[in-house]
Amino acid sequence: MDLYIVRHGQSESNAAKTFCGWQQVNLTEKGRADAANAGRILEGIEFEKIYVSDLKRAIQTCEIAIPGAEYEIDTNLREISVGILGGLKVEKAEEMYGEKIVISRKYRDYTEFGGESTEDQHARAAKFMRKLELSNYTGNVAVFCHEGTVRCMLDHILGTRFLPPIALVDNGSVSVFNWDGVRWRLKKWNIT
Repeated sequence: MDLYIVRHGQSESNAAKTFCGWQQVNLTEKGRADAANAGRILEGIEFEKIYVSDLKRAIQTCEIAIPGAEYEIDTNLREISVGILGGLKVEKAEEMYGEKIVISRKYRDYTEFGGESTEDQHARAAKFMRKLELSNYTGNVAVFCHEGTVRCMLDHILGTRFLPPIALVDNGSVSVFNWDGVRWRLKKWNIT
């Protein structure tokens, strides 16, 4: 099985530099262009299954990239919850909460604000990846999700925990992995 992981196009919260998490926000015009570009990358590929996060920005990306496609919503693909920080400008949150925000962002742990920890998001991503590993898919599978989810999936694939954010995951990017029934292999990363 080849797994095509697509990060959503630029969202309103990406553009506004606000915390987003589980908030339902739309793609910007640039985000719609990101999604269309992902569609060009995926053009001509037949997908046995398509999974999409239930958050609007991922759904919009899928619907633009692969018009008319049937897909299955999976909440395990959501971005990390940032709790009460959702919708708040990063700059404003830093003024309000100071060092607490710096630490939360560095370690991606928003439990103090009613959100999730990286461990929570990792558990969701690992659950989804195990579902794929146990599936009978032999063709191509597409997943439309979020930066944090892509990173957690990469951690699962590499057998690591909490990689520092050194690998870019651009809006609208496509990364491709192969599952041979035993192990994952990286084929392509962050194609834009």
